[in-house]
Amino acid sequence: MVVALAVASMAAFGAACATAQFEDEPQADAGRDSASRVDAKPDGGDAAAEDPETGVTCPALGATPDSGARSAVAIRSTTPKVIDGIFKEWTGCPSLVLDRSTAAVDKADDGGTVGAAATVQIEWDEGALYVAIDVRDPQVEGDPAATCPCNNDSFEIFAGGVAATRTGDYTARDRHYIIDHAGLSGDYSNVDMPIPFTGATAKDSATGYRIEMRIESGSLGGPLRAGQTLYLDAQLNDSRNQARYLIWAMSPHATCTCTTCACNFSPAYDTLLFAPLSLLP
Repeated sequence: MVVALAVASMAAFGAACATAQFEDEPQADAGRDSASRVDAKPDGGDAAAEDPETGVTCPALGATPDSGARSAVAIRSTTPKVIDGIFKEWTGCPSLVLDRSTAAVDKADDGGTVGAAATVQIEWDEGALYVAIDVRDPQVEGDPAATCPCNNDSFEIFAGGVAATRTGDYTARDRHYIIDHAGLSGDYSNVDMPIPFTGATAKDSATGYRIEMRIESGSLGGPLRAGQTLYLDAQLNDSRNQARYLIWAMSPHATCTCTTCACNFSPAYDTLLFAPLSLLP
């Protein structure tokens, strides 16, 4: 799970996109990079927009109120995904945008300002949830010797599976992955016992870096299907040692019925902070 809103208190891991169009990476044989089109505006729940190149109509982005409530949708994947960080197989439809204007938490413990932003695409099929993250960061930082990717410029994805009851505790259906700009990654679903995560890759881009990942449906409770509601959160770490970061969702709830969570602390410790993610047909 991400580490802490108060980085000092829980030695840490750690949440953070602008609406500008992406710059494609120079690749002689890559074809169209389908992550290159993001024209939605993140702050008002915009109307759906059609990509003139693919004819795909992208769902509207959810609103981002000050309460921290968020929501997102994932479209069905119609093209097999190669987890290589290039995004050739993606539609270009964003599920969420994470920047200082859309984040529920905007934190800088070093007196600075978060300078990074990210656009996240999410697609699904019966076997997996797929995530493509384009991070725009004018100054990518990291220590090659770091053991936790959270201590470098990195992105964190929280995903919760379908469950009859959610208490705030992490269960076998709840995941927390951290991937840094160089591809160092881990599964921090049990914050005290992280394990390797091999389902992600990272790649430098002209404007920062990109992360592509596959989350097996079995880790979320079983095969996925249209109409399901999963749960999601995201965190963008900008600078070393989580000195600056953004968290996308802090879903409001007064209390938790958990036994081990830290209620309302951060999505690393309270799964009720995750936002609903609807799987579209």
